[in-house]
Amino acid sequence: MSVETEPTVPGHWLESLTQHQPAPWRWGRSVRSTLGIGLPMLIGLLSNDLLAGMWVALGALMHTTSERDGTYDSSFRHLAIATPVAMLGCLAGYLGLLPWPVTVAVMAVLAFLAGILSSFGAALSVGCLQALLLAGIAIGIPASASPWQPALLYLVGTLLYAALLGLEASFFHQRPGRNMLAGLFNAMASLAINRAERRPVDEPLRLVRERFSAAHAALLQQRRRLAGRSLELERSNAILQRSDAILAILLARDDLETLRSAAQRLHQISGALGSSTRFPAAALGTPDSDLDRHLRALTALLDAQAIFDLPLQAATAPALPPSASRLSVNPCDRLAPSRDVMLAALVLALCTGLAYATRWVANDAHWFWIPVTVSLLLRPDYASIMARSVLRSLGALAGVALGTAILLFLPQGGAIVLVIAVLASLLPWGMQHIYALQVIPLAAILLLLGDIVMPGDHSAAFALQCLLGTVAGAIIVIAVGALVWSRHKQAAISARFIMVRQALAEYLQASLPDPATACSPARNGSIRQQRRNAYRELSGLRAQLQRQQYDPPPTGHQAAAWYPLLDGAERLCDDITIYSLQAAQAPDDSTSQVLLQQAGQLAGKDGGTAIVLSWPGTRPSTPEARLIERMDNELSYLRTLSAGR
Repeated sequence: MSVETEPTVPGHWLESLTQHQPAPWRWGRSVRSTLGIGLPMLIGLLSNDLLAGMWVALGALMHTTSERDGTYDSSFRHLAIATPVAMLGCLAGYLGLLPWPVTVAVMAVLAFLAGILSSFGAALSVGCLQALLLAGIAIGIPASASPWQPALLYLVGTLLYAALLGLEASFFHQRPGRNMLAGLFNAMASLAINRAERRPVDEPLRLVRERFSAAHAALLQQRRRLAGRSLELERSNAILQRSDAILAILLARDDLETLRSAAQRLHQISGALGSSTRFPAAALGTPDSDLDRHLRALTALLDAQAIFDLPLQAATAPALPPSASRLSVNPCDRLAPSRDVMLAALVLALCTGLAYATRWVANDAHWFWIPVTVSLLLRPDYASIMARSVLRSLGALAGVALGTAILLFLPQGGAIVLVIAVLASLLPWGMQHIYALQVIPLAAILLLLGDIVMPGDHSAAFALQCLLGTVAGAIIVIAVGALVWSRHKQAAISARFIMVRQALAEYLQASLPDPATACSPARNGSIRQQRRNAYRELSGLRAQLQRQQYDPPPTGHQAAAWYPLLDGAERLCDDITIYSLQAAQAPDDSTSQVLLQQAGQLAGKDGGTAIVLSWPGTRPSTPEARLIERMDNELSYLRTLSAGR
C-alpha cells in the first residue's frame, strides 16, 4: 500500500524533556561499587590469590556498570538474565586451547550472535557485552586451572553484588517511580473533584500537566541510559498512555456522580501506590463505560508492575478461543531481526574477528587489550561512527592513560587495590553521563585488574604498549564501521516511522476476516507475512534509535524523544496480533468500514483525522470492538505526543 503519509514527529515539549539533567551523586551505588570491587581484591591480596580476587571483582564490576534506574525487583531480574550469558564468556577460556584461526572464527561468530541477541532486550544486551569483555580476559589471562573456575568465581562476585543490593533494598525503601505516579493520580483526582463541584480547573489542570511532563521526563532519561528493550519502561509508557486517556475523559464528562466516583477511585489507586497495598477492583459507574474500562486497564498495568514480567498485553487481553491455536504466533515472526540489526551484528563480528587476529602481529602478554577495547567501544548495540565511537575511543584512551600513569608511579600491592576501589566509586556517576565518561574509570580499572595479576615490567614501554593497543582497537572500530555503514543509506527517523505505520496498516488489513477466505492457508500465510514485516520494521526503528540516542546533541535528544511513539506503535502491533488470533468470522459492514478507516488513519492516509464509532447501547464484547477501542486510544495518544503542549 503506497500512500502519501503525513509525517509524525515528537512534539517539542517531548523533545525538551530529553535534555540532559545534572547527575546526582548516588551514594548507595557508589558504596556498593566500592565494596563489591575493592573487597575481593583486598581479600585476594591478603590471601596471595589475586587472580581469584580479580574474577570475583569482575562479577561485581560488570553488574555495577550495567545498573540502571528502576526498581530493585527489576535489578534482580536483570541479574538473573544477564549473569548466565556473561558466564559463557568466562568459559571462552577453552578456546585458547584450539588452533588460533579456529579461535578467531568462533569469536567472530559469537560476536555476531551477541549483536542479534542484544536487540531482544536490555538484560540480554548487558549480558552479551559482559560475555564479550570476559571472553577477551579469559582467553588473554589463562586460568591456572580449568576455565570453568573463573565462571564460578564470577558467579561469586555476582552474588556479592546481589547481597549488597539486597542489603540496600532492606534499609532504603525509595520508590521514586511509584511516588511520581501517586502524585499524578492525586492531581487527576483533584481535577475531577473541581469539575464535579463546578470550581475552576486551571490550577489542578496545570498541576496534572506538570506531573505528566515530569513522568515523561523521568521515563525518557531512563531510556537514554539504557541499551536494548525494557519491559518495565514499556509498561510505564503504557501506564502514561492510559492515564492520558482517562484525563481526556475527565475533561469531557459532565456527569457529577461519575466525576466524584472517578476522583475516589484515583485517590484509592494513589494510596495503593504509596502503601504497596492491593489496587481497588470495584466497578466505577456503568461497568462497561469507557472510563471504567480505562481505570480497570490502568489498575491491571499497575498490578503487573509488582509481579514477574507479566506480558504487557496480558493485563487486559481476554483469553483466546480454542480456534486460535491454528493461527498461533511463530516466535520467529516477532523476533525477526531487521536489516539494521543484522548490519550492526556484522560490524561487531568483523571488528571482533580482526581484534583477535591482531595476536599474530602483536603477540605480547597484553595483546588481549585490543579485543577488550573493541568490546568496550562497540558494545552489542553499535552506534554512529564519528560520534559515539570517537567519543568512546577518547574516553578509553583517557582511561588507559590514567591506568598506566598509576602503574608507573605506584607500587604493586595495597596501593593499587586502594586506587581500584576509589575508581570504582566513580562508576555510578559516570554512568549517568555519556558513555565516554563511564569508559574512563572502567578502562582504568580493567587495565589495573589485568596487570596486577600478571607479572611484568611496569615501565614506560608497557604504558606505551597499552596505549597502542587502545589506539589499534579504536582504529578497527572506526575503520570497519565506516566501511560497512557508509554503504548503507539510513532513512531519517521520521521516514522510518512512516514505514512502520504503513506496515501496521497493511498488517491490520490482512487480519480482517474475509468470508470467502476466512480459513484458507493463503490468508493465514498473508497474515504471518504481514506480521513478520510489521515486527521487522519495528525492530529496525528500535535499532536505529538505540544507535542515535548516544549521539551528541541535538541528534541524541531527538532520537530519545521518539521512544514513546515507538512503544505506542509496538502496542498497536501487539493489539493487531491479538485480534488476528481472536477473529473467527468477518465483522458486519459498518464495523469493517471503521477498521479499514482506522487502517487508513494509521497509515496517515486521512491526515490524522480522528475516527469515532458510536455503538448503539452497550459496546459489544467482540474482538473488533476491543481492537477499535485500543486503536482509538493509541492513535489519540500518538496525536498527543506529536502535538505541542
